[in-house]
Amino acid sequence: MSTQQAQGYMPQLDGLRGVAILAVMTVHFGLGSLLPSEQYSTAFRGAGLSAFFVLSGFLITENLLKQRPGHPLTMGLFGKHLLIFFMRRGFRIYPAYFFLILTLTIIGFEGISKVAIWHYIFVANMDFARYVDITSSYALAHAPTAHLWSISVQEQFYLVLPLAIFLLRGRALVVAIISAILIAPLWRFYWIFVDNSSTTIHHLFALPSLLDTLLSGSLLALYKRDYCGIRSQCSRYMNRVVPLAVAITVLMICSKGAGIGSRYTTLLFDPFFAISIGYVIYNASNNVNNAAGRFLNFRFLRFLGQISFGLYLYHAFAPHLADFVFSGTSLSPDRSSLLWVLSYIAISVLLAWASLKIIEKPALAFRSKIIHRIRSSANRNIGTQGLQPHT
Repeated sequence: MSTQQAQGYMPQLDGLRGVAILAVMTVHFGLGSLLPSEQYSTAFRGAGLSAFFVLSGFLITENLLKQRPGHPLTMGLFGKHLLIFFMRRGFRIYPAYFFLILTLTIIGFEGISKVAIWHYIFVANMDFARYVDITSSYALAHAPTAHLWSISVQEQFYLVLPLAIFLLRGRALVVAIISAILIAPLWRFYWIFVDNSSTTIHHLFALPSLLDTLLSGSLLALYKRDYCGIRSQCSRYMNRVVPLAVAITVLMICSKGAGIGSRYTTLLFDPFFAISIGYVIYNASNNVNNAAGRFLNFRFLRFLGQISFGLYLYHAFAPHLADFVFSGTSLSPDRSSLLWVLSYIAISVLLAWASLKIIEKPALAFRSKIIHRIRSSANRNIGTQGLQPHT
């Protein structure tokens, strides 16, 4: 076992990130024409994004369970743990994210000043939703940054989850997570079938609508640890539940692709997909050496997974750089041409790789030093109770 694996690194999850980002980028890179219909490309993009939400919930919950204090009322430890958690999230997301938003603001990119504040305070999902109606027609105030709505959703989620995990104990935590998971389909049902107005889509980008994917990842982390015996009690049902969930997921993707029953698939896709992708995450987190595991260990997929955050952040701006590059040459390829699409992909990957090397990794290295100092200080002032190392 490598040092990274000994510290909790799960290489197959990088491969899964690679698969998810490929699904998301299918439309953005102009490759949707390779699929049978535009609806299929939209379905794959949605599935890729949902996979990121489930994976995010799983990994964040894993880390929170490792570091939470032994008693919820140990406030000194509670405060230290919250600080460490927010520093971990902040140093992972903020450097590259705010580098992008600040750069765009400084150069006044395509009128970003109209929406910048929504990105700075992580409520861009609500701004994005204001410009999309139930027919999925778009009139975005700032299209190049519209995709950042999902980062706002995750940041909102990160404000709530640590409080639940640090303060709730035993079955109370399990019940709270399952109850919150059930909120999402009920929320979607109301806005899709009861309200059914032109503002319905606005509410589908709100955090409550996405809790089933995010918290399914959290529930998976509890299942993996056999928290309160939930794996012991539920594992015998998984051989039936997982194949059924996979079958329903495939059926709904085909239904979306054919443009059939879009309201029903919007309502029900996420919970069944979360079970399906949760099974993959569970096996990948244990580095299962089957055919799927070997596929996820493929070096190219792991590389895509490692640069996936930067790829998601910067890809919308690569077309402008591609146009700039070609403007200085005798070439003037159409945006639908193979040359232009390949250039778009290459520039996106290069930007993401540069971000990983120049911004993200140095920030993570600095984060490790700061967190080590916080732990050392806590050990001196409070003692080591509840301050367990985590990755």
